[in-house]
Amino acid sequence: MLFRRLWRCALIVMLMFQGIIQLYWVGARKQPFHPRVRAIMQRWYARMLRILNVDVDVIGTIPHEKDGAVILIANHISWVDIPLIGGQTPVNFLSKAEVLQWPLVGSIAQTVGTLFIHRGSGDTEHVMHVMHERLSHNLSVLFFPEGTTTDGTKVRRFHKKLFKVCHDTDVQVVPLLIHYSVDEGQNTVPFVGDVAFGTHFWQMLALKKIHATIEVMPSVKLVEATVGHQIRAIELAMREKLADRATIN
Repeated sequence: MLFRRLWRCALIVMLMFQGIIQLYWVGARKQPFHPRVRAIMQRWYARMLRILNVDVDVIGTIPHEKDGAVILIANHISWVDIPLIGGQTPVNFLSKAEVLQWPLVGSIAQTVGTLFIHRGSGDTEHVMHVMHERLSHNLSVLFFPEGTTTDGTKVRRFHKKLFKVCHDTDVQVVPLLIHYSVDEGQNTVPFVGDVAFGTHFWQMLALKKIHATIEVMPSVKLVEATVGHQIRAIELAMREKLADRATIN
């Protein structure tokens, strides 16, 4: 197990540095949304999943921004959610500001145009404005409406403020339901509680194989007059799906 951890850690560090060099080479800081940058990041996420030995099953079809930008939302379980979704389709993530402090990860995320939101800072309006701009340039965005991670067995109440971006755009909201399981031992994929990123990262490296499922739920066009009821309906639908999955398992 120690060898597995050290070997994967070495591969991920090399992948990080390789990613930084590639992004610098193609001018990502000046053109973070160039198709070449989007393609590099999608391959980078996919390689991260292979190093962690994550087997991905997608139920349905995740929209691609070449067919028109969408707002993707998902239940939030772990930092693994980012490469999991990013490895399937190009997308801009809305992330908590703490990620900027993560070694190497924060630098890469900032370079490729990740949006960062500071909890309790009152910068939601600014973030929504930037999200709207990206959608208008046919760039899909994703955020986690729960605002925090869970152990994957439940869906918390959605923060309605994050849906303000839907008021001034015609794009569809596409909910994604994420689920993880492991072959053996404790499922340590959920990044919950007061566990430090480094500690959780080290735990993750020990997992032999991770099974991840992304279920694409029906898209919704939010209407400002009924947005509260629609958000609540999406939230309940995701909870029902999780309950059905628990019954089957």
